Amino acid sequence: MQLFLIKSDEYVLRTRALNELKAKLLATAKDMEFEVLSGVNYAKGTLIQLLSPSLFQDAKCCIVETKEETEESLFLDVTNLAKKVAETPAYLAESVLIVTHYGRKGIAMCNALKKANATVITAQAPKKPKEVREFIMQEFKRNKLRIARDAIDILFETFTNEAELHKDSFSEFAALSEQMAFDANGAEITSEFVQNYLQGTYGTSNFDIANLALDGNVTSSLLKLRVALQAGEEVPKILGAISLNFRRMAQVSAGKMESMHPFVVRVTQDRLRFWSPDKLSIASEIVADTYENAVTGTDISTYGIEKAIIKLAVLARRK
Repeated sequence: MQLFLIKSDEYVLRTRALNELKAKLLATAKDMEFEVLSGVNYAKGTLIQLLSPSLFQDAKCCIVETKEETEESLFLDVTNLAKKVAETPAYLAESVLIVTHYGRKGIAMCNALKKANATVITAQAPKKPKEVREFIMQEFKRNKLRIARDAIDILFETFTNEAELHKDSFSEFAALSEQMAFDANGAEITSEFVQNYLQGTYGTSNFDIANLALDGNVTSSLLKLRVALQAGEEVPKILGAISLNFRRMAQVSAGKMESMHPFVVRVTQDRLRFWSPDKLSIASEIVADTYENAVTGTDISTYGIEKAIIKLAVLARRK
C-alpha cells in the first residue's frame, strides 16, 4: 500500500498539496477512485472496508482529512492500518491512503505512518517577510493579475497583522486575493484599489480598531468596534491586535527592527511620536485588565471593551 501524510496548519496549503498529489496519482492510474473521510460520525472499520479490493473496481485511494472534531476511532483505524503495512508492506498493495493532518490530535497516527515509510509532504506556511511577500505576489499571479509594489506593502501590513494572531490566515488571504482579482476584472491591482477594497472587506478588522484607537480616533474606533462585535468577533482577539501593536512599538523603541518589514517600521515610528513610555505603560495595564475580565468572565459585556477603547484613544491624544 502507498501511504502519504500531508502536514500543514493552513487549510489552503493542505488542499493545494492534496490536489497536486491527486493529479500525480491520476497521471499513473487515470481510473483511480477517491473516497474521502473526515472522521465526523465515523463508524469503526469503515477505512478498511473502503480500501479493500473489489473484483470489479479499479485502484482505490482513501483520503482521510483529519480535523479537530475527528473521532478517535478514525485515528485508531489509521494507526492500526499503518502498523499492519509496516509489518507487511504488500498488504492491500493496490490501494493508496492519503492523510492530511494539522494540530495536536493524531500525533500517534502520524508517527505510525512515518514508521510505515509513508511519504511525508510538509506544506509549511511562509514565515520570513520576504517569503510572505512572495506568497502575496504569487497569489495574484495565480489569478493572472499584476500588482503594484506599494499595493503589496499595504497588503503585507494587513496580512502579517492577521497572520500573527489567527490560524489559517494564509487561507483567508488566498480567498481575499481571489475575490479582489474577480472585482478588479483584469486591471492592475493598485494601492488605491487595495485601500478602498480593504476598507470595505476588512472594515471591521481587529487591526483597524486597534489602529484607530491608538491614533486617538475615538468615534471611528468605537464605530468599527461595534460593527465587529455585532458580527460576532471576540473581545480577546480585538485586544490581541492592540497588544501586538504595543509589542511592535516596544521593538522599534529598542531598535530591534531586524525582523520587521520597512513598511511596518515606518508606520510604527509614526505612531510612536504620540506615545511616550509612560503612556504605553498605562495603556498596557488597561488592555491587560480588560483582557483578564473578558477571559475570566468578570465582564463579558460590550461596555468593558468600549470603555477600554475610549481610554486608549483619549490617552493617545493627550500631550
